[in-house]
Amino acid sequence: MEPFIIDFYNEMPYGVNVIENMNKELIKIQDENSMLNDKVLDLKKLIENNSRLHELEIMIKELQILKLKRKKKSFGCF
Repeated sequence: MEPFIIDFYNEMPYGVNVIENMNKELIKIQDENSMLNDKVLDLKKLIENNSRLHELEIMIKELQILKLKRKKKSFGCF
């Protein structure tokens, strides 16, 4: 990057200001990315827990069906 004439009169060259602004933008985007990553992890945990809950519901239904089958067999005379 070639220096500008105005850089002679400023404390810092123009390029330094651009880099500082880019660094500020990067920090802002990294914070936003971190926040979104936390939300994704929370949603993954929620989905995992929901999946486990669904599996438990299926197991309970299967156990109830087995219980009903046993009752039918125990009372049958024929």
